[in-house]
Formats: sequence, structure tokens, C-alpha cells
Amino acid sequence: HTPEQATYYWNDVETGTTSNLSVLFRDARNGFRIPANHSILMSEREDGTVLVSNTASLYLFTMRSNEVRPIVTRSTNPITAFAISPRWISWSTYNAQKNISIVESYDRVAQQNTEDPVTLIGKTVSLAISGKETLGVLQHTGELFLGVPRDPLRNIASDVRSFLFTDDGTKIVARESQAVEIFSLIEDEVMYARLNLPAGTDEEKLIWYHDNHHLFLTYNDRALFLDEIDKKLSSVIEIARGKDFFYNPEENILYYIADGAVIGMEFPR
Repeated sequence: HTPEQATYYWNDVETGTTSNLSVLFRDARNGFRIPANHSILMSEREDGTVLVSNTASLYLFTMRSNEVRPIVTRSTNPITAFAISPRWISWSTYNAQKNISIVESYDRVAQQNTEDPVTLIGKTVSLAISGKETLGVLQHTGELFLGVPRDPLRNIASDVRSFLFTDDGTKIVARESQAVEIFSLIEDEVMYARLNLPAGTDEEKLIWYHDNHHLFLTYNDRALFLDEIDKKLSSVIEIARGKDFFYNPEENILYYIADGAVIGMEFPR
């Protein structure tokens, strides 16, 4: 969440241009005002497409058309998580009195909400939509659900702390308290792996390697490299000591900070 007076810039690395998003929001054709205590989510697979939300509203801003489309306005229950893809916008609201979450989706092609919202026990803490338009929903209870936004969701894992789709949407990894589970999302393909991790590990985040068969598991002070088929963890390698790890799959370089300097570790292509 961010103060109302915050300024955002969209940096296009290829063209070297910078756009002030705050000015674009303010000067949009329909006079959009950024709500107080808001969050911003940029679409990873579209240029210049941004979701802006506070606890009661959700807006879609498209830089190309300089247009803001209200998706949710004046929600009675707070919005706790939201996600965007080229086809869908999904969000979850939480009713604390009943301890239930309502997961809803907006079809960007049909320009309408789906007919049947999904009700889940507990509070939604994370939403994501894969490259193949699969919706992932993680509850505070650790239950992880998957499904197409217009269809019912199915429970695939428990005791989950976080999850991550591959960029192509063919797999999902779920980080549990002492293990990671990997599922194939390709229809009719049976693929499942569970890697038990050493006790006492508290990871910062999961990052898929570009081949979609290996994973970085990063901590506050180091990074490990995992093979999804290595169930005995015999080839787990500590590859770096540092913090703030970031992987660029196009360059195949893992960046991190160590001893006050930015380090780039290049992997063979």
C-alpha cells in the first residue's frame, strides 16, 4: 500500500523513454483520481496496463488509450488480493464476520463479470494468473486452489506458504513449510515432484530457472539451486551468499547484492 501522493514512472528500457504514471492517471480521459492507501500491479504480459486498488475499489488503466475502467467500486468487504492477465482480472474480498472469501473475475474480452463467484473458507492472501490463464488462489489457512476463472476451483495442496507459475504456465510450484511440490498443468500429463527441504529454512521467494526444470530458492542471505527430479536433494547447490536476488531469464543472469555491490552470476546457455 502506498501514500496517495506517491509518484510512479513507467520506464521503457528498449526505447529509453519514461512516462509519469501519476500524471497519466490524473489526466486520463475520464478524470481518474488515485484512491488513498492504494496498491498498484502492472501486467507482466502487456505494455502499459496497470491495476490500481484500495480496499474498496479496483480500476484498470491502459496507457495506450489513456483510459480508466472501473472494475470494482465501493466494495462492502475489503479487497485482499488481485491479479491480471491479458484475458482476466481476478480479485478476492474477505468477509471477516463469516470468515469467507469471495473470488470473482472480470472477462476482459467479453467486458463483463463471470456469473458464479467462488466462496472459500478463510482469507485470500495471494492471487496469480498463469500464462495459460489458470487462476491460483492461496488462503491464509495454507490451502492452494487452481482453476479457470469462470469455473469452480479445486484444492491441490495444503500447508502452502507461497506459489509460483512457470512463465509459460505449464507448471506450478507450491512452497510448503518443509517441502516444495511441483505440479504439471498440461492436460493429460502426469507429473508430480515433492522435494523435502532441510528443517529450519525460511525462504524469501521461489524463482523458476528459464528451462522450467530447475528452481532458485532464495533466502535473506543466500540462494540455492534445485532440480525438480532430484527428490533426494543430492544435487542442491548453494550458489551465492547475499541478498535481494533477482533473476533475468533472457540474460540467464542471477543478480544480487553482496558486500555493498551488485553482483551478476551468469549461467551457461
